[in-house]
Amino acid sequence: MIASLTDPGVRRPLHPDFLWSTWIRRFPSVEARWAPDATVEHSEIGRFRVRLPGLGAATGMVHVTARWTPTDSCNVVGDWAEGRDQVVDVACCNAGGDLTEGRFALFVAKPSHGSTPLAVIAPGVRFTSTGADIQVARTGPGEYAATIADSAFDGFGHIQLTTADTAPTRCHPVGTAGTLTIRVSCHDIRSGAPTDADWHLTYVQGGPLHHDPTAAGTTVDTDGKVITRFHDSAGQPPTLAHPRVGSYSVKVPTAGNAPVYPADSVQVTPLGPSTSHCAPVDWNVSTSEVQILCRDRANVPTDTPFSLSYLPVP
Repeated sequence: MIASLTDPGVRRPLHPDFLWSTWIRRFPSVEARWAPDATVEHSEIGRFRVRLPGLGAATGMVHVTARWTPTDSCNVVGDWAEGRDQVVDVACCNAGGDLTEGRFALFVAKPSHGSTPLAVIAPGVRFTSTGADIQVARTGPGEYAATIADSAFDGFGHIQLTTADTAPTRCHPVGTAGTLTIRVSCHDIRSGAPTDADWHLTYVQGGPLHHDPTAAGTTVDTDGKVITRFHDSAGQPPTLAHPRVGSYSVKVPTAGNAPVYPADSVQVTPLGPSTSHCAPVDWNVSTSEVQILCRDRANVPTDTPFSLSYLPVP
């Protein structure tokens, strides 16, 4: 789902070209046309409340990525179930840490057990598809280690991470170790100093981000230069072009249908110990390409490792 500015205090339905959901497939086509609309309410500068019908769950996978402006970032500052609906509060800020009218792509799903390893970590949420235990330890200011005690998690999966804090903070995975420990680092956007924060993390191995084997998807991990690993539901390899410093073009083999562009779901997470930030600035279904720009805290283009999740409209 993609959202942008609406009138403050007014709940508006999102245009159907900018969202999709797999749950709607449970309905016959005639009934699906009358399903409730997803809505967004713009409460103040840089603050949005999104309501997603039929997705209410106490345990959920929630990620948000700012788009079009590589210096902006968006956080999930709250998510909860209201009846059958899921409500997500989003805050977007610029490179200076001030709230800004950012555009963002939002991904929400219910975790499933499935046939491939999946782990979800969020405030009050610890879920693995295998039933394994997750331990999260604070190892220093703004530093965390999440350990999954199950050899099925081999550390070669795909990670998406979203900061879950009202403060202007960014968190990102900085590495993995053993079977399986994921290290996370958070920093203050204004100063770059380490700072404690909450976050949402999804780790998926051998499958797309939504962990739904009936819907297509691609995950791509890079070291800032080349693709280091990927998964594509059709078994086709993506490609990475790196035309200049801090600029990337990822060609994905499972691009969606051009008539419903730009509803395809794109999530990007910077990887590694730097405080740089990456964002998808455009994706073109006709050429199956996602354009990504990375900037450091001074807004200077910089090569940055990142992970990309691409989910086409079913």
